[in-house]
Amino acid sequence: MNSRPIIESIHEKILPNGLHIVIAPNYKAPVVCVTVGYKVGSKDELPTKNGFAHLFEHLMFDGSTNVARGDYFRLAASAGGSPNAYTAYDQTIYHITVPAHQIELALWIESDRMMQFGVQQLGLETQQRVVTEEISQVVENQPYGSWRTKQAELAFSPDCSYSWEVHGSKEYVAAATMSDVQEFFDGYYRPDNAILTIAGDISAEDGFALAEKYFGDIPRLLTELSTLSGKGIEESEMLKVRNSLATSIAYPMQTSTGIADILTQQTMFWNDPSRINTLLSRYNRFTASEIQEYAKSIIKPENMVRVDVVPAGE
Repeated sequence: MNSRPIIESIHEKILPNGLHIVIAPNYKAPVVCVTVGYKVGSKDELPTKNGFAHLFEHLMFDGSTNVARGDYFRLAASAGGSPNAYTAYDQTIYHITVPAHQIELALWIESDRMMQFGVQQLGLETQQRVVTEEISQVVENQPYGSWRTKQAELAFSPDCSYSWEVHGSKEYVAAATMSDVQEFFDGYYRPDNAILTIAGDISAEDGFALAEKYFGDIPRLLTELSTLSGKGIEESEMLKVRNSLATSIAYPMQTSTGIADILTQQTMFWNDPSRINTLLSRYNRFTASEIQEYAKSIIKPENMVRVDVVPAGE
């Protein structure tokens, strides 16, 4: 097998304020992706305040100290940038891809919203309506939209923060106050709880210098499958799965955005961005018999959670 690293040049640095910086130069195209990942997701919420992490993802696009409401997307678009974000159980990720010569704009707007919570009451009310409507459309008004919510409720105890879905409940989202969201920001949106990844057409030296310029002054906040287990696995099946895994790992790495996203996650959960180069080998090291033994240990009726979605009236 080819042992050449997927990403040959990965550089790390931690600023005095705790911000973990990862730089991955890639000169194939004159674009750069700036990704900021925060170690906060729905698992960090209280049962009576669930949905805050997802709500906050929306709020972060609704203005900051020096960027007025609506200006984030206007500034990004005028620079040829493409921003996006997502929230999961354990992380919230923001990324913006821009032409390489616009990297300072991307770093400035990201640092501005990390520096200080700048959302106003109108912004909170607007995003509360947006998120509650999103829950209505995507979850409540879909034929099978609530199955994951029901599954989580059955699989975890009520006091476990994995017992609700990332979107949370409309009731708690609508009840959020400015003091609630300010407290959430102070607790999690701080440099020592974040990772800044820059991937694309930039050198490590320039990347670190710009990261220090825009993020260095931000203070550290003080708030701190029974079939599988029953029979053997054919080698042809193993080969098929390995090929599928290789494709799924390689595909997102065709873009700077994909590379930056994976680097951020590997740094966030394992504190090792270089782990990106060993993802496939970590899967390939397991034998068919090892997989079967593991399957026997977990695929049992007592471990199963079943959700039946039945049409109303039946």
